[in-house]
Amino acid sequence: MALSRRFLIPVSLAFCASLTAFPSLSFSSESKDNTHQQTSSLTSLFNENSVLFPSLSEEEGGVINVKDYGAKGDGVTDDTEAFRKALSRTEIANERKIIYVPKGTYVVSDTLEWPKGEHGGLFYKRTTLMGESREETIIKLKDNAPSFSGDDLKPVIDTKENHANGFRNRLENLTIDTGTGNKNAIAVKFNSNNGGGLYNVILQSGDGQGSHGLDLTTPEIGPLLIKNVEVKGFDAGIKVGGGKANSVNLENIILKGQNKVGIQQSMQVLTIRGLESFNSVPVIKMRGHGANLFLIDAKLTGENTETLNAIETFIQDHHRGTDGEKKTMQTYFRNVQQTGYKNTANVYNCSEGVLEGQLESISGNITEWSCNAPVSGFSAKTQTLNLAVKETPVIHHDLNKIAVVEGNTAKDIQAVIDTPGIETVFLPNQTYNIDKPILIRGSVKKIIGMRANFPNDTVKPTFRFENGESPVVIIERLSGLSGASIEHNSDRTLVIQKSELDSYTNTKKGTGDVFFEDVVSGLIRMKNQNAWARNLNVEAIPPEGEAKILNDGGNLWVLGLKTEQIGTIIETKNQGNTEVIGGLNHINVSIPDTDPPQAQYISNESNTSVLVRSYLPVATGYEVLVRETKNGQTEDILNSHRRFSGRLFYVGHGNDPIWSSHDDQKFLFSPQGIRFNNDTWGDFTFWGSDNPFLKELQVFEVVNNQLKPVTSLLTQDPSQYSEGKTCFTGFSNCTASFLFNAGKEYTLGVEGSEQKTYYSTSLFNPEQETKSLFSEFTPYNLAATPGPGDWSLHTSGDPFENEILVRFTDGDPLNDVKIEDFALTVSARSHHSIPDPSTLLGLATITGLITMCRRR
Repeated sequence: MALSRRFLIPVSLAFCASLTAFPSLSFSSESKDNTHQQTSSLTSLFNENSVLFPSLSEEEGGVINVKDYGAKGDGVTDDTEAFRKALSRTEIANERKIIYVPKGTYVVSDTLEWPKGEHGGLFYKRTTLMGESREETIIKLKDNAPSFSGDDLKPVIDTKENHANGFRNRLENLTIDTGTGNKNAIAVKFNSNNGGGLYNVILQSGDGQGSHGLDLTTPEIGPLLIKNVEVKGFDAGIKVGGGKANSVNLENIILKGQNKVGIQQSMQVLTIRGLESFNSVPVIKMRGHGANLFLIDAKLTGENTETLNAIETFIQDHHRGTDGEKKTMQTYFRNVQQTGYKNTANVYNCSEGVLEGQLESISGNITEWSCNAPVSGFSAKTQTLNLAVKETPVIHHDLNKIAVVEGNTAKDIQAVIDTPGIETVFLPNQTYNIDKPILIRGSVKKIIGMRANFPNDTVKPTFRFENGESPVVIIERLSGLSGASIEHNSDRTLVIQKSELDSYTNTKKGTGDVFFEDVVSGLIRMKNQNAWARNLNVEAIPPEGEAKILNDGGNLWVLGLKTEQIGTIIETKNQGNTEVIGGLNHINVSIPDTDPPQAQYISNESNTSVLVRSYLPVATGYEVLVRETKNGQTEDILNSHRRFSGRLFYVGHGNDPIWSSHDDQKFLFSPQGIRFNNDTWGDFTFWGSDNPFLKELQVFEVVNNQLKPVTSLLTQDPSQYSEGKTCFTGFSNCTASFLFNAGKEYTLGVEGSEQKTYYSTSLFNPEQETKSLFSEFTPYNLAATPGPGDWSLHTSGDPFENEILVRFTDGDPLNDVKIEDFALTVSARSHHSIPDPSTLLGLATITGLITMCRRR
């Protein structure tokens, strides 16, 4: 066991968390924003945390500390040359180095540039500049710096250009301040490809002036992720451009006090979730052929903006502008709130027909809007799935419970993981030789590869995620695209971020949630899991007949997807739900003609919505955009123009939960939730049970994806259980009614054998092997529980027309240990109807419900 004096060590520096705390959103510029004192609703998502690293030298695989190169950080000394010595070294280009900046204010007077490298293949790539604290690590441009007030725009930090080849650069956990009197300053000119980005960064101008805070206009920029970034001041907050190739993804962005525009976009795929703007200027202006804007969950607050549009599209105001440009600028909005502006958006209509290319004004809050309708197969639905979104979990260090691996074998790493009390494991920046799987277990909460490298011959799986003490484990900063692979073999939550993977898969026991954030990966295989991905780049070529990403019976949400190479991109089957918002299908290799033809996406008895752009520089695209199967029938949605580089907007409900039996009633009554558009009575009758383990049945209201208990409906006395009776002593009642309020969302919950509550809404179940089934009532035996292949036959029914059987059951009929299967029947009627008095027992805010339980 290769343990040395460095195995358990004190911490002198820091490692960064995924999220840090925004301060209050006041802005000090008297010229612009001195009346804005709002506090952002995003603030609650960010938690201040210092970045701590173990005290390893650079030679030992540690970070490059700028103070070792003479930087003072005292707010007075000019530290420009010290930063250049640490950062701009040719030999560290492409070497996955982390340049670390401890707390302090570092005055600079000129641009800090990325290491160039010895030749074009190595230029400006795989480098991270990271601060110890977002609030207390400040790189500040000297006031009135001569070269920042002339005619040319000039950045404080410049990662330089390497077209589509500047891989995985990152800027993290610090503040860039352009000082005062620097009217042509840019805080950061940034480029990264196939991953990388800015995380937990403040970009601010001391006097509100300057050209722009963040420059993302490098040719062929992206895909990358800009997350938890606040921009204060400047003429423009963020400029996005760089041509049609690749994509830019933003999440949790705050804009404040801009002079001309919040975000200026040109000829790029821009996806934004969680945007808050407090401004007296337009929030977003987009122009240019192929500019795609996907905006969800935004709050736009204007002041003195009564004549302005919050979001605008317009053709270029010079000789290159054409009417055809209008059609290719495509927009999609969901959950956009605004106050103070004349219109929320004034954008071009990109649909086919007489209105094509005409400006369309949208006022007020936007629930969902697209500039054209989606393509669809069997379903005529036009709305995206709008799946529940969870934020990526954050775990902070306990400084007394860290360890550093010495050695580079699986045995060395496993020894550290298995040391009692160790919570955070550091893997130094070196190459590892792994000949057997490393088991993640015990007390470990985080594994931090300081950009540790795993070569192509690494064993598969490299890491196996097992049961352990922490409900959440984070793995981050692994390098080697064809190296490390992960197998999920636990019901715990796993976060994989800022990493390159050979592959990811889960086992039958691996039902815990998984988060991918800024991940480049080979094949991904998920069965009965909830997964959330941000800036996911999957480029592997799958085996014939398979997909790059398989969602088998789970829920997959992706913000910003990028792919290359041939093969189906995502297959969703067995009542899975997949939603992709934004990104780019980079079809750089012609899709071969096969029989049957390759489908770009497959939705098999499942619900899928995809909103992406395709880019085909020289290749021929997919003949089939989507292959959709519903109720055993398959239909191909064909691609009429295989050289088309436009947007794909597809919505398919192969596992369709919505019916409209009555002209005045639309509703959702399925494993995806319970919701009625009108006040509606639900009449419930206990139907069957084989075992007396049920403790309590409840109804919950779903508010912002959180469960709010409404009432306890049923308490069972197990000692009074009598097998074979449809209603027996020990139940508080056998029939009851409940009034569902219009527009509210509900779910039913029952306690299982492990003292966990399981829900009729599948997304909220802690283990996806547990299922809720909805089908028209037939008196068959409960023992004939449908297997996974039959679940699609039990997800629909109309409670207005028929009595519906609702059942809670294990997904695995041979491993019946999680919930005691039970069933109830439900019928629905208009709120004008009066329930029979015998069914009103216990009715207060609601009346009862009833249910059942069984163990085989």
